[in-house]
Amino acid sequence: MTRITLFEGRIQSPYKMATISGEFELIPFKEKRSSGQNKYMHKILFPMLAEGMSKVMKKPVTAEFAKEIVKFKFLQQFTDAGTIIMPTSKLNTKQCSDFFEKCQQYGAELLHISIPSPNEIDYSKIKEPK
Repeated sequence: MTRITLFEGRIQSPYKMATISGEFELIPFKEKRSSGQNKYMHKILFPMLAEGMSKVMKKPVTAEFAKEIVKFKFLQQFTDAGTIIMPTSKLNTKQCSDFFEKCQQYGAELLHISIPSPNEIDYSKIKEPK
């Protein structure tokens, strides 16, 4: 089976001329979130939200709990089958940026914290877990 890559209706690979026949399912291309976005989300955004929630609620809140709260608040999708919460791993770069903005606004308005934007972070100082 040969895999054909299309982008905006044009064949990207293989580059040779090809004859294609059969039935195809076209699925829109979604650029996955970047590793920088992933690092920002788990090292900056969720821990800062957890810290702000802890102060407001006056009890400890984990980053994982904060993540679930903002996912429920901002990533709900209503379908015929019911309400689903979109996992952050399925967000593309645009959806991820929109999610960050909503979380920053939520932090500012309800938690009274200022969460820096991804472009304001020096990622070289963030250590990866071993």
